[in-house]
Amino acid sequence: MGSFSGPIQHIALLFAMEGEARPLLETLSLAEQTNKPGSQYGIRYFEGTLKKLKVTVALNGQDPHHNVDNIGTESAALAAHCLIEAYQPHLVVSAGTAGGFVHHGTKIADIFLSQEHVVRHDHRIAIPGFDTYGQGRFPVLTLNHLPNLLQAKTGIITTGNSLDATEMDLDVISELNAHVKEMEAAAIARVAQRNQTAFLAIKAITDFADSPENHDEFIQNYSAACTKLKDTLVSFLTFLSDGRSFEEL
Repeated sequence: MGSFSGPIQHIALLFAMEGEARPLLETLSLAEQTNKPGSQYGIRYFEGTLKKLKVTVALNGQDPHHNVDNIGTESAALAAHCLIEAYQPHLVVSAGTAGGFVHHGTKIADIFLSQEHVVRHDHRIAIPGFDTYGQGRFPVLTLNHLPNLLQAKTGIITTGNSLDATEMDLDVISELNAHVKEMEAAAIARVAQRNQTAFLAIKAITDFADSPENHDEFIQNYSAACTKLKDTLVSFLTFLSDGRSFEEL
């Protein structure tokens, strides 16, 4: 859970894509901040308060050469490092969209909370010691009441740097017993672990990683999933705003 105990007074949420964050930023009227660590890399920060809770949102920003959002593990790790260094939040959340799996009975716009640990399915290093290093198994916040409160599912979340999944990826994901596949959580969780900061991932399902149409599904379902993600995050932040402790989650 990290080294902090007591009421959660400051939460930081990291998003890879502005479209994922925009509904929350507008709902909470969070104000953009300037001259923060990592701004030179395009990382953007927004702040506000909700009763007793300070809320910080960080976006990975956009690649200046390709004019697209900085998705993937490299940008996520950089943003997490800059965010934690600047703010020292009590809890860091990797928030965004993700792929699910048809064989788990997952539905579009389902909300998943990280459970047990987050892993990496595409760091395949078949050398003793490096094999487990590659998977990561980074710790996540233990949850007791939050899944029911948010009407969310729980599962192991796995991270890779491709939207699709090869047959080998799918085999590894199955071995890892993962329910959600995305592109940032493990990178953020690793930085959080190094800083002894509590970590949680909250993901909304846009597509199915075990479907050949997952690229089209992502585009078709992105808006609906982002809206569901916003509603869930608002409920979560409202719950925390009364001065909740980690034990109450």
